[in-house]
Amino acid sequence: MAVEHIDCDILIVGGGIGGSGLAAALRARGYSIVLVEASKDPLDTARGDHIQPVVVEILDKWGVLPTFMARGAEKRFGTRYRTPSGELILDCPLENLPLPHPYYLVFHHEKIGQAFLDLAAENKNFRLIRPAWGRDFETKDGDVVGLHVKLPAGGDAIIRPKLVIGADGRSSQVRKLLGFTTDDYEYQSPLVMLTAPHNQEDPHNDLTAFMGATGMTFRIPRTDRHWKFSIPIGQDEIGWWKASTVDDRRKLLKARAPALGDLETSIIGFYPCKLANCHQWVRGNVVLIGDAANSLHPAHGQGMNIALRNAAVLVNNLPPPDKIGDPAAVRSALAVFEAFQKPIMTRVLAGNHQRALEMDNRDGTAIVESTRFYAAAAKDPTQSALFTWLTTGYPPRTS
Repeated sequence: MAVEHIDCDILIVGGGIGGSGLAAALRARGYSIVLVEASKDPLDTARGDHIQPVVVEILDKWGVLPTFMARGAEKRFGTRYRTPSGELILDCPLENLPLPHPYYLVFHHEKIGQAFLDLAAENKNFRLIRPAWGRDFETKDGDVVGLHVKLPAGGDAIIRPKLVIGADGRSSQVRKLLGFTTDDYEYQSPLVMLTAPHNQEDPHNDLTAFMGATGMTFRIPRTDRHWKFSIPIGQDEIGWWKASTVDDRRKLLKARAPALGDLETSIIGFYPCKLANCHQWVRGNVVLIGDAANSLHPAHGQGMNIALRNAAVLVNNLPPPDKIGDPAAVRSALAVFEAFQKPIMTRVLAGNHQRALEMDNRDGTAIVESTRFYAAAAKDPTQSALFTWLTTGYPPRTS
């Protein structure tokens, strides 16, 4: 069987949120794009489903927001920190902030990815190849000039890109095979993710963190009158959770946070938590985004949002279609992107790591300190407003 040769301006490796979002953002900009994705399955529903206000603004600029709303995305208007019995410690409402979109957008992870892919397909020069494995890169003078892939229907292809975007997750093959290196940190407490129908009304659709002596319990809004629960657990507890019944989980949740009441939960996933920060994002005509560049603890729900924030900056720095065939122009554009955006993300990752250590510490001391901080912020309107602003994803304010 003959080998198919596919020429394109941009090759995106990985069809998760970062890769599919980039393809959607670029759909009307005149590039020929190939997206290669290894899995034929939808994205994991238990992963990130809250879009920060700064990213809602990005989606609006990309012309994506109306599609999300039409497909069932919902608004979340704030975050509340409570005691296990339900007493309010700190309220962080978004409505009064001076933002174009003063709310979080709630939309299931797999629906976000599918909406992006459907929008990307509006580009007549977009091609999605899935499932397809590509691990054989051809390089020349430091650039990737070819990727060999197995096609879904059989046969082989060589994709010849001018620019390569590695968006293939925290186990990135692009990162591994092309020699990118990382600083890593393994957190000791994985997360168990649960879902349950609403058993209480919340017109504000808030995320609520219950600050208990045995750790935090997060009640996270989902669409269709459901909640998701995220709970840090010990490695030795995974077996109990896997064997647990609905009644077992009801009793445990009521013990952790009586204010939750009776809940009929289902387990939707277990997640080990890891920080992996790439030393470089760019090498030749290759750039990493999303978890391929920096995977982080889901302490602030930032992973998907960081991927899309970086995608927005990358999109605005790419050479135009008539210049993307110039290797020097591509390298220069990627260098500008990395020099501008990586220091910003390094600071974001540092803040996320501190919050993650708070969640990872299960002896109760970190929770006590955090509860004191939130209680103090609640008494100081300026401090409370600054803390609320941090949840938006916009650059920090000083007043």
